[in-house]
Parts: sequence; C-alpha cells; structure tokens
Amino acid sequence: MDLLNTIKVEYSQHKKFLYKKLTTYTMISIKNKVKENKIIKDNFKLKIDELVKIENPTLKQKQTIRNYAYMYKNTKVDWIALELALINKMALQLNNEIYLLYVEKMKKSFDDFEFSLYDENLVSNDLLKKYISKILKWCKKNYNRMSQIKKVEKAYNQKYYQDHKEQKGIKSREEVNKINGAKRHQDSKTLVLKYALDLVAQNEKITIKTIKNILEQNNEKLGNTQISIYLKELKNEGLINE
Repeated sequence: MDLLNTIKVEYSQHKKFLYKKLTTYTMISIKNKVKENKIIKDNFKLKIDELVKIENPTLKQKQTIRNYAYMYKNTKVDWIALELALINKMALQLNNEIYLLYVEKMKKSFDDFEFSLYDENLVSNDLLKKYISKILKWCKKNYNRMSQIKKVEKAYNQKYYQDHKEQKGIKSREEVNKINGAKRHQDSKTLVLKYALDLVAQNEKITIKTIKNILEQNNEKLGNTQISIYLKELKNEGLINE
C-alpha cells in the first residue's frame, strides 16, 4: 500500500475510533444519569405517597405535592448540559488525543512525513459537532430510559455471544461461561474507563488508589490488581493516556 492510501486508511480508522469513544462516553454518562434519576424519582414518589395519605391536607401540603410531582416529572437526562459538556470539553479533548495517536502511529512508518491536519485535531469542529448531534439524536430515541438501556445491552450481549459462537463453535456450558466472564470483564473495564474519563475531565491524575476510592464511594468493588489490569488494557487500547 502506498503512502497516500496508508494515510487515508489510517485516518478513516482513527475517525471511527473517535466516534466510538464519543459514543461510549455519552452512553456511559446517560446510563449513570438514568440510574441517578431513578433514585431521585423514587424518593419523590415516596414523599408524594406519604402526603396523599394525609386527611384534609393544608394548602401548603397540596402545593408541596404539586411541587414534588413537577420535580418527579422533570427529573430526566439533561440533554443540553450533556451536549455542552461534550462540545466544550470531552469531544475537544478526544479530538486532540486521537489526533496525537494517529500522528504517533503514522510517524513510526513515515519518519520524514509532516502531519499537521486541522491544527492538531483529528477532525474539524464542524464535523465533531455533527458526530455529537448524531450520537445524541440516536440516544434520545433509543437510550433514554432504563428499559431501553437494558434492551440495547441485551442485544449487544446476544451479538457478542453469537459472534463468539460462530467464531469458536461454542457447544458446552463451560465455553458459555467463558463468554460471560469476558462480558463481566468488559463491564468492569467500562466502569473503570468511566471514572478515569471523569478524572481526566477534572484534570486529575489517574491512579489505582483514586479509581478505587471512587468505586468504594459508589458502593462498587474492584481489587487493586483488577484496576491495574483494566487501566493497562485501556492505555494499550488508546482509551486513556495515563
């Protein structure tokens, strides 16, 4: 493959990688927000149920019920805030990081070739905004409620299983368990990725201790060795740079 074709193919692959990372970050953010919203809404529902049981409620209590009902109804994903977070922070950072990965890879093959596309970003700001718009549009329609999230994850799991079944001819329960183990591994790694990206967004250093503290604060458990393995894998995959 000649130089120009190599550059074209690699550039296309890195654009896909950028889109995938943007999608992953967005979906993780939405899932966490939906989980958080459920806790908030359950709390409002409990308070409303307590108030409606009161005989002859006062005007203040009636107004409180209406206020809680309004807050319950409007507890949902803040799409504008998510879009702004992507446009003003995360997408810009990923755009630059993946460009640097692209340049690093290309320079290994072409030492004397100068790469300076889009002012040290992989894609233009206009294309980046189109990526974000497309991702959010899909998520608003297909990834906006826990039932939808579970449906998407179930479809992913089934595809994952079928892909491995076709590739490896799965027949025994032992082989199925290996697939499930790989899925648990991926889920845990995705969780570590989420918290690592949060640290990056806050300009904080990614360490095993910091990740473990965040996990414990969220009632989630992973050992130091597991966290170390996931961070190493994420670094090798180019998903984090520390």
